[in-house]
Amino acid sequence: MPSPATALPELRIASNPLSPEAVAGLLGAGPRLALIFAAEAPLFQSTLHQLHLDAHAAGERVSDRVAVLGVHADWRTPDCRQARCALLVDADGLVSQYSFERPVPIDVAWTLHLPLDGEQELHASISADCDRAGLPQINPHPASERADDKMRAHRLWATYLAHGRDEFALPAATLIARGASQADVLSEIKRFVARVGLPSTIIVQPNRGTEGQSVAAARIDRGEAATLESRHPLVRHICEAILPSDDALVREERGNVRVNRSAGRALHRAPPMPGGTGWLSTPECAELRRVAFRVNVAWNGAEFVAESGFAQVAGSEGSVLASRGREGAIADINECFAQLHYRCAGGWRRFVASEADIEALRRAAAVAAWALNADLQEEEEEYLKHMGIDMVLEIDAESGKMTPVVLEANARPAGLNQATALRGIAPGPSRLHVSTALFHFIARRVRRCPLRTG
Repeated sequence: MPSPATALPELRIASNPLSPEAVAGLLGAGPRLALIFAAEAPLFQSTLHQLHLDAHAAGERVSDRVAVLGVHADWRTPDCRQARCALLVDADGLVSQYSFERPVPIDVAWTLHLPLDGEQELHASISADCDRAGLPQINPHPASERADDKMRAHRLWATYLAHGRDEFALPAATLIARGASQADVLSEIKRFVARVGLPSTIIVQPNRGTEGQSVAAARIDRGEAATLESRHPLVRHICEAILPSDDALVREERGNVRVNRSAGRALHRAPPMPGGTGWLSTPECAELRRVAFRVNVAWNGAEFVAESGFAQVAGSEGSVLASRGREGAIADINECFAQLHYRCAGGWRRFVASEADIEALRRAAAVAAWALNADLQEEEEEYLKHMGIDMVLEIDAESGKMTPVVLEANARPAGLNQATALRGIAPGPSRLHVSTALFHFIARRVRRCPLRTG
């Protein structure tokens, strides 16, 4: 049970089941997208509500307007093609849980909001149910596996970059197999630090982990490398916290950009220096923290489009990890673009992201999504059609050029309700938004090959 400090939000539950006529009036005649979830329904309300708004805004015609239903895995009929109950947004814009007099057919499934314990196994089971039902999926499990297995994703991206592409960079990484001995772990860590050079900050995490669970980081200096031993905290962490249940992913820390959390909500562009990049000295009062960017990417039926996202800001100036599971916080991605700083000779300088920089970020995320689906390109049904791409940024001190560094992909991204449209530095508030492209794809997919007959 949640503690009083983390009490679940209230969920309205309708007292009477909806008739088929009431369902038709509420959902309309367009395609029906079921968000299949299995964690707490009250916590899923805001995500459902935002996707409902996106779907409504994306409907080019009323007949194409996608209806969004939140369907717990236990609320499906045995054939998994219909829902007995669902969370719906009513005419007043409120989320309620409804039961139906007759099960409601659905057209497309998107698996989200699963319990962290056994998340990937449950996704595999739900996806298999959808396959048996012939139900199209936004994130079919075989494609999602490419994101869940972080090293596999890294290798797919490395293969893409090996063909001379440079839209993004990758950190150096290696995998230590589950069951490796402490001596083997120590040897692999020594080989890795020799490969990346010193001093370096090394990050270790479960290869299939999520939300920052069991992630650790340590800085290894030149004089320390030769004396590394099995009692080193990083080696012990790998052996005790990761390897009993998973492979360990080891990677170098990348990203020399920080965000100034003491700057408030200032969104005004600094006067640019010659060359187009706003280089200003960082004020002494700045509170600089590591920042990672989550960019949501969706398939529109023809290409992957990066549309929205948020920033993840470390909980303190010294913290290496920015994820929410490690005391990090979500921040407005566009506001963070206005307060970026990078290290250069003599200290820190402010980096003002130009429209070209924002476009490069979008392009990097979209290309990473495409590369993750490599060799599935002729089978659209098999694609991972929506994902969150996590990246950090690096600025070249001499040229001022920005390079996105891709870290990982998320097949069931959390925090969708806090994503905003990716627009860069501009006056005015950001707009909550997840995707337009995805709903255009769903409408065209269902129109081209309808599953529902009534």
